[in-house]
Amino acid sequence: MKKLVLFAGILLATLAGQSIFGQIDPGQLNGREDKTNMISAAVPFLTIAPDARSAGMGDVGAATRPDANATHWNASKLAFMENNYGLSVSFTPWLKSLGIEDMYIGYLSGFAKFSENQSVYGSLKYFTLGNVVFRSSAQDQGFSFTPNEFALSLGYVQKLGGKVSGSVGFKYIYSNLTGSYAEGAKAGNAFAADLGIYYQDEGSISNTDLFYGLGLNISNLGNKISYTENKKDFLPANLRIGGLIGTKIDDYNEISLAIDVNKLLVPTPETTINAQGTAVTDNKDDLSVVSGVFNSLWDAPGGFSEKMNELTYSFGAEYMYSQIFALRFGYFNEHKDKGNRKYFSVGGGLTYNVLTLDVAYLIPTAGKNNPLANTVRFSLSFNFK
Repeated sequence: MKKLVLFAGILLATLAGQSIFGQIDPGQLNGREDKTNMISAAVPFLTIAPDARSAGMGDVGAATRPDANATHWNASKLAFMENNYGLSVSFTPWLKSLGIEDMYIGYLSGFAKFSENQSVYGSLKYFTLGNVVFRSSAQDQGFSFTPNEFALSLGYVQKLGGKVSGSVGFKYIYSNLTGSYAEGAKAGNAFAADLGIYYQDEGSISNTDLFYGLGLNISNLGNKISYTENKKDFLPANLRIGGLIGTKIDDYNEISLAIDVNKLLVPTPETTINAQGTAVTDNKDDLSVVSGVFNSLWDAPGGFSEKMNELTYSFGAEYMYSQIFALRFGYFNEHKDKGNRKYFSVGGGLTYNVLTLDVAYLIPTAGKNNPLANTVRFSLSFNFK
């Protein structure tokens, strides 16, 4: 009971802390009253949480206990999987609250350990926007097309010691948003890399046995993607840093807490007023990928305070009973000037033999008629000795 009270207190303090992070005032951007200055990047589906377990914990995953869906969050965790093979299938109906019935995200991921210290993994993430009818005028009968995008990943994981592992992965990205209807438009193609490192250990504080982990992952670091001949857009390169702490209360009960901090490695747009008094926004697409990554660390027009507002925070908790039944809770916070995504999440999981079923539900807390309302995710995982 003392352990339960201790970890409940830590969880409440952690969740309360998000309000502090969310109140940093960026000041006026370029002297303008409008402070909204969202970072723009192509193929944003790459950053959406694909699986139900992490989604149920507020989109944490850099250092949580490893599973087959670590391929998205931090593949280096796979080095510590107890099973030799694993496979997971996830499905997320997307923007159902807007009445869209055929938009969804599908995710297939798997891994295989071919030695004690080495593993390989692969994943396929697919996003369809549903059937869309393109028309040039009210009289046009239109062109029916289903815009879709996918990312195919393959990677290698190496255990670097008893407590540390690293991973490297390569990704092919395809995005076709208009088919052959829009003149001058084409499908976008890009290549990217994912890099990860993970550390896990055990210890004790005041006679309380603990397990903990730290993780770092850089994802979607690659060339720009182009839908026309004269414009190229940055991929949503992302830096994720996270930590986990947990305890086994007894032989059957286990609880853990996790936190992730994310930063898009994409330049911050800068808006100026021209001689005609019109606002002109520069997305800095002329920068190279390397310059864009480094500029993203300090280029916010509002200075350091605005740069801090570009961080997103995820907090999650997981209760596990006998490695069979799980309950999860989480919170995700993004500053109001950078997208204003704020939501709670709840979830659960059930394991029988080699099969695990996970479900997550998202509860937005910002804005009325939020398009993310009622988002449900399902994941089905298989783990084999």
